[in-house]
Amino acid sequence: MKSSTIRTVLGLVLVFIGFFWDSIVANVPDIPTPKVPTLNIAEPDAITLEKVLSVADLVTDKDDRLELAVFNMVFSERVGDWECNTQQLNDTYVLAAKKEFGSRLRGKYEGYSVGITELFKDSLGTKKALATEEQKKSLSNDFSGLAYSLAN
Repeated sequence: MKSSTIRTVLGLVLVFIGFFWDSIVANVPDIPTPKVPTLNIAEPDAITLEKVLSVADLVTDKDDRLELAVFNMVFSERVGDWECNTQQLNDTYVLAAKKEFGSRLRGKYEGYSVGITELFKDSLGTKKALATEEQKKSLSNDFSGLAYSLAN
């Protein structure tokens, strides 16, 4: 084809598109933009919030806060289903954190691990014994509160 023929065809195509532009746009489907998922974490009571706020405030990076919020929320939801002793609950948390975060967060927030340990001690005590339902409920409440504090 000659270059003048190509230019003529392209010109006619552009005129055709321009003439029917309104009907072309009307037939293009609306593609919704994906929404960012939200965390639906119940607001804890004031006592729990006061207990966990100092731990949550240690995490300063926005992305880390969100990841830790999800991690702690999942832990709080699952802890009630486990039949194990208090040390095994602590070990489960630590191993899950290692699997989820690797060494990426290790030592990044000074005092965070101490704060987590204190939450465990507060809910479970220091004796290695079978975790009672009350202890697991307390631990779940604390970690749900921590997740809330991290997410907000």
